[in-house]
Amino acid sequence: MKGLVLTIKLPLPPAGASSNSRSHWSKGVKDKRDYRQAAELFCTQAIRGISTKTPLPFAKRVRVSSEWWLGRRLPQDGRYRPRDVQNAVSALKAAFDGLVDAQLVKDDSAQYFELGRCVLHSAKDSGTRGEVALTIEVLE
Repeated sequence: MKGLVLTIKLPLPPAGASSNSRSHWSKGVKDKRDYRQAAELFCTQAIRGISTKTPLPFAKRVRVSSEWWLGRRLPQDGRYRPRDVQNAVSALKAAFDGLVDAQLVKDDSAQYFELGRCVLHSAKDSGTRGEVALTIEVLE
């Protein structure tokens, strides 16, 4: 499994997934749960596309990089568009948990999980494209 590279395209996270969200705590919990489930589903589909007959074993260590296309902000679309890399990474915590739920990696602790690059493309560069591409590299 070493050397395997998966790319998963997710919608922009909901606004409640941000650590800077000013919404009611229950909305944040629901948003994070939904985004975690979406990440699990997309990751499971990507894994099945590689190995349909037998489930892949847990990767011992992975590196996850993210590339954000922020797109134009539509009125009240409810999506989070970070202004800096630190906030972008924190908004992806639910997605990282979804990768664990999809059984790609055993845990998202530093022993198993490494953060790669995080690139933000401005709305001007993105046009109408609003998504996050996670590139998962199996290191061991």
